[in-house]
Amino acid sequence: MSRPRELYARLTQNGESALDQLIADFQSENLWLDFKQAHKAGAGASLAQDDRENFAKAVSGFGNSDGGVIVWGVDCRRDPKTGADLPAGKHPIQNPYRFVSWLEGAVSSCVTPAASNIEHVVLPGATTEGYVASLIPASDLAPHQCIQPSTKLQYYMRAGSSFVPVPHAVLAGMFGKRPQPKLFTFYDGKPTLINDTVLDIDFGVRVMNEGPVTADGAYLSFCIQVSRPNCRIGFKPRLGEAWSAHQAYGRFFNMTALPTFRLAPHSPVQPVRFQLQFAPPFTDNYIFELYYGADGATPGHVRVDLSVNELVRVYTTSIELLKKMPWDEAMQEIFTYFLGQKGDAA
Repeated sequence: MSRPRELYARLTQNGESALDQLIADFQSENLWLDFKQAHKAGAGASLAQDDRENFAKAVSGFGNSDGGVIVWGVDCRRDPKTGADLPAGKHPIQNPYRFVSWLEGAVSSCVTPAASNIEHVVLPGATTEGYVASLIPASDLAPHQCIQPSTKLQYYMRAGSSFVPVPHAVLAGMFGKRPQPKLFTFYDGKPTLINDTVLDIDFGVRVMNEGPVTADGAYLSFCIQVSRPNCRIGFKPRLGEAWSAHQAYGRFFNMTALPTFRLAPHSPVQPVRFQLQFAPPFTDNYIFELYYGADGATPGHVRVDLSVNELVRVYTTSIELLKKMPWDEAMQEIFTYFLGQKGDAA
């Protein structure tokens, strides 16, 4: 699941509490997240021009980049100490469902060519007011030109926490590019506790191509470091006619698609499983790093790097979670600690 869609799913499932958590965590604006305060809290008879222009710029910028989410109803300001753009307060929107209908009606006049697959969800507040999250996925039709206001036509891309004009060289490449594969990874598995001291994490790594064309030369490259001798790594590649496997020095592992295998769009595969076991004492940092990609696809990267003290903390927390709740509930936090993202039950 892509980063923007994962964030959007969290907001959809948990509503205003997920928004409150973003603010409590001092979640800054970034490549995939933008906060916007609706003009006059959404009052009026139609979408305000300020909101229309902000939405159009985001549709162009996120659509021309890796996609993103706008959360409407939050004021964001630059922190003078860190320079980060941080949420400064909530400003709920009057009649958020009406605000969504305005956004939906504005899509066709935001960019050219018109964008598709944009989604909106209302995060209800305690009263009739609330907040809105808009998911703008990366577009296969890019580049999109922002046509709001009509007197200032511009192509945008996301850079850090801002939408910036696309440089000429980049724009020229975007006009000339063909549709490309888009890979993302996700996990399935099960954490268990052995003899009350050994944390066992058995998980498979799945890869999916959500692009419009098949992916050639898909690969997964891992670097996994654990504290020896009590911690262990089990490498379980699934070989055959599709993948080749290699490992080196007990910490480097890779899976490479054979020339005869092409990863079709919207079809997941699981080329490898791992079994990680953790038991104290811990003497070294824990590292889990994954690089993945394919010919023509933008490479992906996941990294978890825990110091010895951090490893002790997450190990202890994971043991406590497995003792007090079902494993399929505990795994969401445990997988995030050790693998960098949540997983599905095996």
